[in-house]
Amino acid sequence: MRLIHRVAKNTTILGIQHVAERIFAFVIFAYMAKILGPSIFGEFSLAIAFSAVAFRMTDLGLNFFLQKEIPRDKETAQQYLHSLLGLRIITAIFTVALVMLVGGVIGYSKKLLLVMFLITSGDALASLTNLFSAVFQANEKMEYDAMGSLGAKILKIILAIALLAAGYGIIEVAFVFLLSSFAHLAISFFIVSKKFVRPKPQINVSLWKNALKTTYPFAFAGLFVMVYYRIDTLMLSWIKNEEAVGMYNAAYNILLGLAIVPSCFMPAIFPNLSRLYKQSQEKLKKIFKAAILLSGSLGVIITGVCWWLAGPIIKILYGNQYLQSIATFRILLAGIVFLFVSNVFGNLLNATEKQKWAMFSTLSMAVLNVLLNLYFIGKYSFNGAAIATSITFFFSSLLLGGLCWFVLSKKAVK
Repeated sequence: MRLIHRVAKNTTILGIQHVAERIFAFVIFAYMAKILGPSIFGEFSLAIAFSAVAFRMTDLGLNFFLQKEIPRDKETAQQYLHSLLGLRIITAIFTVALVMLVGGVIGYSKKLLLVMFLITSGDALASLTNLFSAVFQANEKMEYDAMGSLGAKILKIILAIALLAAGYGIIEVAFVFLLSSFAHLAISFFIVSKKFVRPKPQINVSLWKNALKTTYPFAFAGLFVMVYYRIDTLMLSWIKNEEAVGMYNAAYNILLGLAIVPSCFMPAIFPNLSRLYKQSQEKLKKIFKAAILLSGSLGVIITGVCWWLAGPIIKILYGNQYLQSIATFRILLAGIVFLFVSNVFGNLLNATEKQKWAMFSTLSMAVLNVLLNLYFIGKYSFNGAAIATSITFFFSSLLLGGLCWFVLSKKAVK
């Protein structure tokens, strides 16, 4: 009963946090789209996607590692926190430099490069904050992470809308994103220092090597996931133009908001999946099956409602200049059920130490998504990107589901 109450409490907190964050994101991006138009909105979306992919390349899977290790051995985990914080600082600086170098080589305008620098710097700070969030989640103290995150997001939405209303553009909004990330980092650092341990970045190569032996599958899996979440935006900008990027992201940002639904309860369940894998296979199966049923049911309901209301949703959020995005949104909805259940499948593989399996699956789907985008974008532009995304979600759920079935079968369980 205590386990159920604990999961219910943390699920509620995470649900409120993530729903609020997505509402804030919807408001900011919808307002930007209306004020700035598809082309400029597409430039901002391109900067967001570029930074997201770059940081996944250098993430190294450290967050998952802390979430797994802290519930098992809290004293050793503190040493890892200090060491991994030092490593994350190094990788964050490297990533910002890498993004600017690649953007310059591609030949982006000075304006877009500045926006990319501000967005990427904000993501660098967010990458440090994510380590502290992993500490909160591993200790099942999600309320601490929610406090910092919501405080920073409220600051972001107020300042961003105020600047856009005053006639400022994407450079100023990008600076607000950076400021919001700094605020979240400061709040999280303060709470971790007071409630758990004062973070002290350290350079400890031996600990880094030990951690990376376990985390590299997480790192590659995360990168491949980000590729099929964001590569469509990058490929649209290369094959078509920023206006196509804006049209696509008008619909895609709604999908990202809906995709947070399974993520509301999976961070609360993941530490328990990791622990029960060692303690009780029956309880592990019970929680896993409940998560699958909940995710699938929510996916079906959300798909039906949003398909019916697709037109009004696009018009209300973005205005009449994005009417072409209605069809794009409906195409993306075709894959949402598969996206929801794949989230649960992936978390089970990570919790049961089948990271290499998850890495193989996401690598396969990333390659498939790139190939599909190459074909469909050329023929159908941003609608083609939506087709490629939905097909990828479908095949991902089939592959991950098969791997999870094997994990839970008698052959795979010790």
